[in-house]
Amino acid sequence: MPFVSKRAKLQISAEDMDYLAETSRSRTESLSKVHRAKILLAYHQGDSISQIAREMRTNRPKVERTVQKALAHRPTISQIVMLLNETLGKPL
Repeated sequence: MPFVSKRAKLQISAEDMDYLAETSRSRTESLSKVHRAKILLAYHQGDSISQIAREMRTNRPKVERTVQKALAHRPTISQIVMLLNETLGKPL
């Protein structure tokens, strides 16, 4: 029986999805911003935290922090931009 996540689903509008998709394919944005966009897109598509971490070859706590910050703010486009610009060591 597969594990069922108790964490809330990430609700993202079409406009925000377009922004995340564009950022995740960007070659001019910082690598950390691209990684965060990919994490949020993968989580929105239903991938688990562990699966995202394995596929992106990163650690699970980084993925959890990124998702938790996005869920805490129920992001709008401006908040997603702010989240992607933020460094992981600083609080929102």
